[in-house]
Amino acid sequence: MTCPHCQKTITYKQRTNWVCDLCKKEFAFEPSKNPLRLHDLRFRKVAEHVGAGGFKFTASQLGTALFRRPVATAAPRWVRCTISIFAVLLGFLIVVASMFVLSSKAKDDSNLSGVVLGIVIVLVASAFLVHALVSKPPVPPTDDTMRREILPRWQAIYGEQPRGLIDEADLARLTEEDRPRDNLLAVVVCPERGVLASLLANGVPRDLRMGLLSVAPPMSTWEKSLLEQLQKNPRLPILLLHDASAESVFLARDLPQILGLSADHRILDLGLNPRKSIEKNRTIIFRSITPELRARLGRDAVGADVAGSRPIRRGRAQVTTEEMKWLKAGNCSPILAVPPGSLVKRLKLALGKISPKKSVWAEVEALESVGFMS
Repeated sequence: MTCPHCQKTITYKQRTNWVCDLCKKEFAFEPSKNPLRLHDLRFRKVAEHVGAGGFKFTASQLGTALFRRPVATAAPRWVRCTISIFAVLLGFLIVVASMFVLSSKAKDDSNLSGVVLGIVIVLVASAFLVHALVSKPPVPPTDDTMRREILPRWQAIYGEQPRGLIDEADLARLTEEDRPRDNLLAVVVCPERGVLASLLANGVPRDLRMGLLSVAPPMSTWEKSLLEQLQKNPRLPILLLHDASAESVFLARDLPQILGLSADHRILDLGLNPRKSIEKNRTIIFRSITPELRARLGRDAVGADVAGSRPIRRGRAQVTTEEMKWLKAGNCSPILAVPPGSLVKRLKLALGKISPKKSVWAEVEALESVGFMS
């Protein structure tokens, strides 16, 4: 790896005890000691990418971005098949060799058959295990893991947290102006609280006149007031952000029932979809699929216009047969992997679709002329 201090390439023997033998300075992460293969330069580069444009981000967003490479995606199908075939052939050769050796020594054919059967069972089980290991990627670090293990280590070495990382104390100091209740243009709904915290820290509710609402409790006093407004006003638009996953495919149609809204409530689905996630090689994690959800995927067709949901682009919510297989395999492209700057851009685009052009675009252009963070 490259030493973050002297910028020279050092081997494993030259960096014992997390100290560079060339410059004698300590670094934060040893790539051979963690599943994310973290080293300091990659950590800093990823943090700068997530916070590009001066945007603030949560620990969960940073953790998902760190997961992007080199372990974010499952091995390609041809790699999995090759490994499985190799394991089977190797098992066949071992069985043949074992039979040859044992036949020359064993006097009881029944004992020989039992030994061979045992060898076959072990080899087949090993092949399935190898296939499972290379086809299911690990999960990204949780917010708790980031704050208990990874971020404290970084601060211990460099004396500060990554620039742009949200401090929960900063969110607690926000005023009512940062959480508007009246004259809202829309309410953003997302299952991931890390995404909502990032949008709040970046001033989206105040600057774009939007509410932020989670899908499930517990809800704050502000969120409860937003939910009451949505229940009373079906024309107050919902901008829905979600993963590209088996569960999220049905979120737009299930949301009215989940939140107790009118069946024809105005919903714009801004979430990730399987097609774009596959095409753009987005971050992929694995989530187990319940039998009930798998049955629903096979039973219910997913169309572009479901229960009031109107995607930004025509047909973006449609799921093909191949994409359905991708979902049933447990693949998930998390919304946490989308940088805050891209999320804000997506919300601005939605404003242009749901509000009168003169008022909304005048406000957006005014924000851009002085800088969004201003």
